[in-house]
Amino acid sequence: MDIKVDPEIVVEVVKEAFWLAYQACGSSAGMGFLQARAGVTKDQVWDNVQNDGDYQGAGHSKPGKPFGDCVFGRMMKLSINFDPKTGVIEVSDGKPSIDYQAWCHEYPTRESLVLAAADNVKELGREAKILAARDSRARTSAAADNVDKKEEDDR
Repeated sequence: MDIKVDPEIVVEVVKEAFWLAYQACGSSAGMGFLQARAGVTKDQVWDNVQNDGDYQGAGHSKPGKPFGDCVFGRMMKLSINFDPKTGVIEVSDGKPSIDYQAWCHEYPTRESLVLAAADNVKELGREAKILAARDSRARTSAAADNVDKKEEDDR
């Protein structure tokens, strides 16, 4: 699924999504305690994601394709591709796993995470223009309503 925002704020929305995911993870996991730090800021999380901070030299993140594996010891396994020219953010439809994406207890889908980030950016005074995602949720809701109606008809 694609979510389109104003190209001027696409990086800000993606950065906010990683920050929300980091916070939702809660604490480090397993050996992540070795990389854990207290008082981490949004900018530090973003820098860690862009530079493979917990795995120096791994080369996971590329321009427009940030990937947060473990960020300051918190297991995120989050990749968000975006195009800074068009403002399109690519969001995987795959269901995240609580075993690997600790943030998904608060944001059950990548779409919900990115939409929450866009809403936060909007609250910070920057208008996030979201196009495709809203239509997708309407289609999903309509499809669910049709399934419920069919089940009632079958009874």
